[in-house]
Amino acid sequence: MKYMKFIRIFLLVLIVIGLGLIATQKMWVPKLVTQILNRGDMVVNKEIIPDEASAFGDISGDNKIVVSGVYSYNQFIGTLPSLDFYVDEVTAHLIPRGFDDDRIPWFGILNQEKAMALLGISSKELGGNICEIKGNAEIEISKYLIYRGESEGKDGATLTKLLKVSPPTYINCTN
Repeated sequence: MKYMKFIRIFLLVLIVIGLGLIATQKMWVPKLVTQILNRGDMVVNKEIIPDEASAFGDISGDNKIVVSGVYSYNQFIGTLPSLDFYVDEVTAHLIPRGFDDDRIPWFGILNQEKAMALLGISSKELGGNICEIKGNAEIEISKYLIYRGESEGKDGATLTKLLKVSPPTYINCTN
């Protein structure tokens, strides 16, 4: 008889705990899921929304990420001018990538004109003997697009703010 009473009380406590967890799930489930997904090198800023019309998928939406590294504005033979950012090892874990993605953490700047104005460089500086302009910077980005294609391609992001920048270095072309 004592055991039956104990079992009833124990089951009642479990039911009350379960109801409490159900009532508060909006507070703890998202945090728990994010923490589980953030194990290892993967950072989840927002639900992955694949874009079936292209090889890109938007992962960060309007969330902002601060990264540091090297910017490079270049035009090599047979290519269009491109402003790219190579993230350093310290902030590389902030770039949204999957566990099995071993590509170097770099991306193209999508809003190149605004970014070049912030960096203090001009497209007119390329050409002749100058093939690349680069420097160190700490930037804030948003709207990170992951390139999911199997051909050559790169991720993209919108530069929203320039936090730190070193003077640019001009790299001569080599034949």
